[in-house]
Amino acid sequence: MLDDIVRWTRANMVVNNPRVDFWPDAEMVGLRIAMFVGARFCFSGAYNKHFRRIPCILDFVMKPKDMDDTKKSKFFENLWYTLWHSTSFYWAASLFFTQSWRTDLYRGEFHVLFMGWKRQDMGADLHRWYSFEMAFWISSLVYLFLEKARKDFFIMLAHHLATSLLLAGSFLWNYWRIGLCVLLLHDVSDVFLYATKSGKDHLPRAVTEGLFVCLAISYFVLRMMIYPGVCVYTAIRTGYAPFVDPILATLFGAEPFPTDPEMIAAGVGCYSAPILLSVLFVLHCIWFTMIIQVAKKALRTSLHDTGDIRSDSDCSPVSSPVNQCAKPSREIEMKLAPEQGKNILRSRGPDSNTSANKLMAPSRNEKNVRHKKIDDDR
Repeated sequence: MLDDIVRWTRANMVVNNPRVDFWPDAEMVGLRIAMFVGARFCFSGAYNKHFRRIPCILDFVMKPKDMDDTKKSKFFENLWYTLWHSTSFYWAASLFFTQSWRTDLYRGEFHVLFMGWKRQDMGADLHRWYSFEMAFWISSLVYLFLEKARKDFFIMLAHHLATSLLLAGSFLWNYWRIGLCVLLLHDVSDVFLYATKSGKDHLPRAVTEGLFVCLAISYFVLRMMIYPGVCVYTAIRTGYAPFVDPILATLFGAEPFPTDPEMIAAGVGCYSAPILLSVLFVLHCIWFTMIIQVAKKALRTSLHDTGDIRSDSDCSPVSSPVNQCAKPSREIEMKLAPEQGKNILRSRGPDSNTSANKLMAPSRNEKNVRHKKIDDDR
């Protein structure tokens, strides 16, 4: 058992991508991480007590004077992610449709994602795109610690960490085909997600509801059906073939899944890649339940009144289907009681002095408590 762990660790530490030169590429990715962090800070700022007063580009362009800091930071963050995912989707789609192996995917031959693993040359264009994707998601991971922690901090931490590890691993292990498919499937629904969140309070109701419908459909089809049915399934059937194939053959009479013997013998990412892809799918299921909750709320009221899936503080809008503010404390209610009595007096006229005085006057128990306290002090 120990020998297997050592062999697996050594295999996963080896760079199998002929396009990768480890230290120069690591330096390049590090510089791009710093570039993305700086670009995001200049573009949308950071929701932090030390940085929130520093103006960003969107402060001058949008001039959101009627927003508080929480809403403004959320709005700016959504615009940043909308811009990135739109660019990333266009870039990934332009690269995917130049690949000859995509026709095999259309025919259901999913094993082409890993078959001939060491002979899959990603090319200079994909190498450049991959380095930018890694830098962006690692910068998003870093940015979580620069902003005020939200209720979904650990969920987003798990998502960004799993995505960053998958990108780095597939880049080093030469699993770029499945990496390209995963990111392409995610970018489509992410464009609709952040566009909906950005325009919820700034676009006409029909536009935001149309974007939300596109989000729900694309999320269900791409992330809940195609992603697990193609990417997760292929990774599990390939990495765990010695365990999964006999079980499926016994239960369903399934044929063995075509795998690359060299990749299985090397053990490069065979066990870790399916686990990380499965973690992403679990997060998708959690977020899809939130989308369903927002959809139910929107059917009863309006999308503009449903709040946001992500919580920006410990107290979210009352209208949110996910988060609700705590009720006012007893101290606040006691402070408001005299003012309420005055309002009643003004509204009912001079004949209601008695009822108003009763409302504002302390009760007999309160008087007894006060007298007892004075006697104790004496």
